[in-house]
Amino acid sequence: MSDQENDQAFVAFAKQQLDQSVEPLDSETVTRLCAMRYEALHSQPQRIPWLWPASGLATACTAILALVLWWSGPTENGHLGVGGLVEDLDLLAAADNFDLYEDLEFYSWLAEQDQSS
Repeated sequence: MSDQENDQAFVAFAKQQLDQSVEPLDSETVTRLCAMRYEALHSQPQRIPWLWPASGLATACTAILALVLWWSGPTENGHLGVGGLVEDLDLLAAADNFDLYEDLEFYSWLAEQDQSS
């Protein structure tokens, strides 16, 4: 048996079982169920008018933030842009030993010496 034949057999069996399960229902219940089914099939989904502008604004803000952070690397004069500020905030928020950060110039010089040799 192919997959399509299996699917058709399953659909036929499910239809038969569902038809048998509604046979004992009274006519009033069947009428109400048919009315609810008709309403569900023919109703329009509710649209949220504010969702498109809000999602567009969120996307634009995210794109602008990404561009600012991408372009804010070190400048030609060596000063850091916004990216450096974010790194500084990470340093301040960490509960590390600040003595290490006081000698960053030394560690930078030491790393340059290791690379050159």
